[in-house]
Order: sequence, then C-alpha cells, then structure tokens
Amino acid sequence: PSDKHGEKTEKGADRAEKTGDGDASSERKTSADSPSAGDDSAETEPAEQARPASRFGRWRVERERQRAAEIEKERERERREAQHERILKDPGLDGLRAEERPRKERTPLTRARKLLYTAIALALVAVLYVVLVFFSPLLATQTITVRGASLLETTQVEQKLEPLRGVPLTRIDEKRVRELIGQDNVLRSVQVESRPPHELVVTLKERAAIAIVKVGETYHTVDTDGVSLMESSSEPSTSVPLVRLNGDDPQHSDEFRTISTALSAMPAELLAQVKEASATSTSSITLTLRDNTTVQWGTAQESELKAKVLLSLRQAVAQRAQEEASSGAQAQKVTVYDVSAPRVPVTR
Repeated sequence: PSDKHGEKTEKGADRAEKTGDGDASSERKTSADSPSAGDDSAETEPAEQARPASRFGRWRVERERQRAAEIEKERERERREAQHERILKDPGLDGLRAEERPRKERTPLTRARKLLYTAIALALVAVLYVVLVFFSPLLATQTITVRGASLLETTQVEQKLEPLRGVPLTRIDEKRVRELIGQDNVLRSVQVESRPPHELVVTLKERAAIAIVKVGETYHTVDTDGVSLMESSSEPSTSVPLVRLNGDDPQHSDEFRTISTALSAMPAELLAQVKEASATSTSSITLTLRDNTTVQWGTAQESELKAKVLLSLRQAVAQRAQEEASSGAQAQKVTVYDVSAPRVPVTR
C-alpha cells in the first residue's frame, strides 16, 4: 500500500509540474497577444519578469540564456575573423592594424637543440680562429731581428732565417729557428719573440768563448769545457787568449781545465789584456799580456783575488810611469808580475 501511495504522489507532482508549465505558457501567450497592454505598463513602470514556478521551467530559462550567450560569442568571433581577413587581403590597410594580425608562436627550444646550436657556434668560432691565426697573411712575418750574436755574424743568421718570411708568427717556434740556424756547438739556446703584426725577434745565447787552442794546423775557439765553437786556418783576431797545450784535446786536458778556471775568473777588462796562456802543470800557470809582460799565476785557486791584485798592480805601475815621465826621471819598466801568492805580490 505504501508503494502505491508513493506512485500516486509522484504522478500528482508530475501533473502539477505540467499544469505549472501550461500556466506559464498561457501567460506568455497572453502577454504576446496583447502588446498594447505591455506597452502601457512599460510606460508607467517596468514590467516584472515572470518567474517559472517549477524547477524544470527555471532550468529551461537558464539554458536558453546560456545558449544565447554562446551564439553571441560565436558571432563576435566570426566578425573578428572576417575583419582580419579583410585587413590581410586589402593592401591599403597593410600595417595599420598590424597588432591585430595573428602571430605565429615559436616552438620552445629543447635542451638537446640548445646544446646542438651551442656546439655548432663554438665549432665555427674555432675554425675561424685557426684560419685567421695560423693560415691568414694578417700575421705573416716580414721583419726578422737578430740579437746577441758575437761569435756568429748577424747577417749570416738573418740569411739562414729567410725561409721564415711570409710564415704566420704563430707557427714559428724555437725548435724551427734552431734547426735553421744550426751551429749547435756555438748556441746554448735560442729565444723567439713575436711582435705582431709582422716582426720576429730572435735572441741568441751563445757559449762564452774563453780561449783559442791550436790543434794541428787549425785554430779552435773553445769555451770553458773545451768545446770547439769556431774553426779557422789562421789565428782569429778575438779578445780571448791563445792557450798552448802539450796535448791536442782540450776537453780531456787537466792543464786546460786549470787555465780555463783562471781565465773565467778574470773580468772582461783583464781578459782582453791576456795574449797567451800556458801551463806546464796544474800548479804553474803563466800568462803573457799584450804588452809582452809576464804574469806568474800559479794555481787556479783564489783566481778572483789574483785578478783583482793584478789589476791594482798594473794601475799602480802605470800611474808611477806617468809621474816619472812628467818629472823627467827614468822610468823603471816592470816585465814580471808574480801573483801566485796574492797577499804578497811581487813585480820585477
């Protein structure tokens, strides 16, 4: 009985809703049939909108409103599209409304694509750098300056370096310069300096010539180790003395090592005054100066002190000779300087 009663109640509600819808439609129909009455009421006061009595009626009215709004939006969109088409097709309006033109959106770059572009840019920069620096004539060598040549002649060294003209400065290194110059027995090292855009400066560091040794019929200019730096058939006119040895090989001679130790301790001023040097043993070094005076040097020990004493003795002898010459007295000539005991030197 309860189920039957519920079904009757639902049927009654449906009939009420239908009756309400019918009343609402009849009211709308009446208002539509009598426009004069609506106008009269609008002139006096705004007509109160009829509110549907049922939920279905209210949903239907809301749905119609949403549909009308969607239709209005669609018409607005079509109107704007038509306006854009008209602007694009009309050449007279080109540029006037450019801000209204649709813009193409760029696709954002991915990480892999960014890395690829970066690698390509770096590769192009590297190739450009290599071409400009190592192969371009912008840094080609045009001027070669040689410094520090004393045993070697500067003009000869410059002629040996002629193949480097036109070569970019960045491609020239010390090894290449050393190979072109040669003379490994003379050169200790070579320093290369690039001065862009076109100058190359080569500084030679030669071995120090300490003496001239006659081996057979050939004169060798040697350093402190007895290494031959230059060879000539006649005695060269240099500022180093001629060393007379009993043997022929200065590199294996004890007498030469003793003499070279004494000569290397002398200042350049005194070394230039020595004409010859000899030694009968390692404890008896004898020097012959260019004014044909003899110096008894003794051993190679305390050579620096002996060199200072010898310079002081020669200066004192020269000063005394000037004083005697100015006074008219007969000058006493000194032919022997004995500095083998430097603290008690002797002149004869």
